[in-house]
Amino acid sequence: MNYQHCSGRRSGQRLLADIRSGQQVRIFAIEGGHKLRSRLAAMGLFPGVEVKIIKDDPFVIAVHGSRLVLGRGIACKISVY
Repeated sequence: MNYQHCSGRRSGQRLLADIRSGQQVRIFAIEGGHKLRSRLAAMGLFPGVEVKIIKDDPFVIAVHGSRLVLGRGIACKISVY
C-alpha cells in the first residue's frame, strides 16, 4: 500500500503506512510532537524497536509480545527501515 495522502513525506522515506501484513520492520523515527512521541513510547514504540505488521489499515502491530492498533494518521508519522 502506498498512501499518497501522508503529508510531509520525504523522498525515499518508508512509513509504517506503506508496510504490508506479515512484514517485520524497525522504527527509525516518529514525526510528531512531544505528546505523541511520549504516548507511543509508553506503548513501547520508539526508534530502534522491531514491530511486525499483523494487519494493515487499521494497523495491527505486534511489539514486545503485545498487539496494538494504530490508525492510518499515526502510521503515516512513523518512519521505518
